[in-house]
Amino acid sequence: MSIEVFPSFFLLSGKESSYLLEVDSNKRLVLDHFGSKIRKEEIPSFGLKVNNPSGSSLYLCEDNPNFTLDQEPLEATLPFGGNPSRPSLILKTEERASFSFLYDSYRLRKAQENLDFPSPYGDGEELIVCLKEERNDIRLLLHYLVYPKEDVIGRYIEIRNGGDGPLSILRLSSFSLLLNDEGYMLSTFGGAWANELHEERRKVPLGTTLLYSDSGASSNRLAPFFLLSKEESMESAYGFSFLYSGSFFAEIDRDISGRIRVHQGISDLLFEKTLPPFGSALSPISLMSYSPQGREGLSHNFHSFMRNHVLPKGNASKERPVFYNNWEATGMDFNENRIHRLMRKAKELGIEFFVLDDGWFGERKDDKRSLGDWYCNSKKLPSGLEGLSSYAKKLGLGFGTWMEPEMVSKESDLYRRHPDWIIKSTSGEPLLGRHQYVLDLTKKEVQEFIVASVSRVLSIPNLTYLKWDFNRPLGEVPGNNGAYMMDYMKGLYAVLKEIRRRFPNALLENCASGGNRFDYGMLRYFDQSWLSDCTDSFERIRIERSASYFFPLSALSNHVSSKINSQTMRKTSFENKFDVASFGVLGYELDLLDLSKVELSSIKKQIGFYKEHRFLLQFGDFFRLETFLDNDFRRESWEVLKEGKALVSTFYSVNNLNGEREYLSAKGLEDLALYRVRDREEALPISSFGYLVNYLSPIHLNEEGFALLALSKRKSLANEKFDQVVSGKLLSAKQLPLSERWKGTGLNGDTRVLFDFGTRVYTIEKIDSPNK
Repeated sequence: MSIEVFPSFFLLSGKESSYLLEVDSNKRLVLDHFGSKIRKEEIPSFGLKVNNPSGSSLYLCEDNPNFTLDQEPLEATLPFGGNPSRPSLILKTEERASFSFLYDSYRLRKAQENLDFPSPYGDGEELIVCLKEERNDIRLLLHYLVYPKEDVIGRYIEIRNGGDGPLSILRLSSFSLLLNDEGYMLSTFGGAWANELHEERRKVPLGTTLLYSDSGASSNRLAPFFLLSKEESMESAYGFSFLYSGSFFAEIDRDISGRIRVHQGISDLLFEKTLPPFGSALSPISLMSYSPQGREGLSHNFHSFMRNHVLPKGNASKERPVFYNNWEATGMDFNENRIHRLMRKAKELGIEFFVLDDGWFGERKDDKRSLGDWYCNSKKLPSGLEGLSSYAKKLGLGFGTWMEPEMVSKESDLYRRHPDWIIKSTSGEPLLGRHQYVLDLTKKEVQEFIVASVSRVLSIPNLTYLKWDFNRPLGEVPGNNGAYMMDYMKGLYAVLKEIRRRFPNALLENCASGGNRFDYGMLRYFDQSWLSDCTDSFERIRIERSASYFFPLSALSNHVSSKINSQTMRKTSFENKFDVASFGVLGYELDLLDLSKVELSSIKKQIGFYKEHRFLLQFGDFFRLETFLDNDFRRESWEVLKEGKALVSTFYSVNNLNGEREYLSAKGLEDLALYRVRDREEALPISSFGYLVNYLSPIHLNEEGFALLALSKRKSLANEKFDQVVSGKLLSAKQLPLSERWKGTGLNGDTRVLFDFGTRVYTIEKIDSPNK
């Protein structure tokens, strides 16, 4: 059993962790331990022992001055009563705003669904601890969902009003947790559009650190997941992630005595949920994990948990296809003939799925019109989506498309018919964003319209993929409904749940102007998520690394785009772009009809390599061997490992001359086994060598001239060949020397030539012993 009950104690255990709850002598539920796994014989050692209150403490009973709330690691904190901690719950009735909850009872059961919000599925155990208010008939039910194989605990709160009058909830956290600070670094992830997931590491400061979004989405500004850790490996680390996609807050509060209290919940900005007599409310689920293996161990816990309990069952364990998306090739300016040509070229290269992005519906020719008019534009596509899907099938391609179902354009048939369907405040004109309004998903008729519209598209034969976008925040609420943002999310989840019921095996991709709603809540219904609208390969290293702390590679959608990136204007090679994008679900998003012979050949080889190693790149155990954060932005290395095979990629920033000697490392290998290590064949553009080509060319070539450019379209140079047999122990010790890098002279077939933002990929495969 992962949940054991003893007199006054509840012990929740996973493979490497334990969570020990105690009902103390004053009937308060407190946390005695969350960390390394303990045995039942050790429980008495953790019992709460408070001998002397501090000089400014308030004691609740004069007969017991040693009992003060400021000494208690409470599992639910409320204002007042001598508890100085930030509250996890704020409640009020017409008469009271101060409450005291005492232990009442408990219940054990198999983990069950949270009826209001996304929930994990699969085997798990659940402890429900009931706390009863001392003077009112109000109950807090603290739910603990335990998934021992993954070392993950889910937490949420249920509030039941058994009183005679209304009960208002002004703050609703899913959990409250008290930890002892052991020198932890707090890692948070923030950014902006096309600039997501910057990891910031810092010592937990004195006072309160607030992470939040009030925009109606979990946001690209501050992500709803964070870490408390010491080092990447072999040190204690805690991870927290919200199974929710709307406005949220998380507080990390450290006091002067070195205690860290953590809360996470629905945003409390103007939040108010009023329960009538006998009414109840649920919070969303927060997920937490502890690992003695540091951030690396946490990542493995969360990756396994997501695959086994969060990602939709229909595709969770299936390899994802190689995609092509037409957006950066055509925008909305396309016709049926051009799409057919792109389809044929995609098929020639080995691409498996064609995605028609924005622009196929209504009178859509720009972003000012037709959202909500989900019928095909017959001028652009005379054969309709049905015809394109059929054409793709004849070529042997899967087919999918794009929708933004929560939105409506001001210039649209839908808005003219139903202007009352949008979110608008009572104070004036509704706010526009990207020339569009947000539909009011608290309305049943709106939910039914969206389900019907999406179902019509996904019912087209061979159309088995949908990219669901969300390109503007909510921005306002109707009237003074303090629970509107939460109710909107409930409406969205009801829609997604019904679509998933109808189409359990469809491939659904989450997008919100990139990463503006990238969270566990959306990925309960979507198979993968578009991380960012920025496809620059160097920026993507940071974005993918940050995502890897909580999300498995099979859920991360990455595309190779044009050489000069349209967001950063940075030029990198297709080889570099592939090496980064291959960690996850691979796609291409560029004009295939403009590519040279060399470029087409490179992409075809890339896709062949990806298919050969697809299972490893989507489902392998992921290791961050070193990051730019660790070495002044010189180099970053990642590894994926599965069943005796590994792949290591190394990414570089700006070139420098005469750098240190480099060695290849890998984790998780058998010390005594032998492994063959080879680098991936990559095409080096001749034009990138500039005037140096004249050392080899029989005629002089201008480094910016037409002749060199024309030659580069037909020919390329191969990278160095690296092929070694070494032991797992040598690789684990980072003692396999790599070929020497180009340092201004001495070029030969073994020289590693790396341009700015260069990359290398090494395959590692276990072989028989030469002596066998």
